[in-house]
Amino acid sequence: MDGKQGGPRLRGGSIADAELSEAILQDASFEGVLMYGADLSYSDLSGSVFYIVLALGANFRGANLQKVQFLGGSYENVDFRDADLRGAIFDADSVGGAVDLSGADLSGAKIDGATFRSVHYSESTKFPVGFEPDPSGFEKEWS
Repeated sequence: MDGKQGGPRLRGGSIADAELSEAILQDASFEGVLMYGADLSYSDLSGSVFYIVLALGANFRGANLQKVQFLGGSYENVDFRDADLRGAIFDADSVGGAVDLSGADLSGAKIDGATFRSVHYSESTKFPVGFEPDPSGFEKEWS
């Protein structure tokens, strides 16, 4: 992380089960944060960086996630339905840890211009209609 984010910065700690629906957190930096079950639905997180975040079961439904960088971390069973992920980047963290989207629901998400470089997903992961994971950036976890 380069520390150049202009918004709120949270390093370590937990916002598990936090109610942050409709929050304005543009250009925020989340590093090593636990977000289990956090509700960030309909929030504006555009331009933010999520570095090795554990967000299992979190809710990003309808959130503005344009140009967000997801670097490593787990988004297992996360609700990304109808989120705006245009220009987002899903990539490994600095030590090679992939982004885990196992069981995540991206139904209806806008993913135009999104980059998927190092992503794990499962049979239960739901992608937008017509989206096919590119084998060069995705690795399927078999149950």
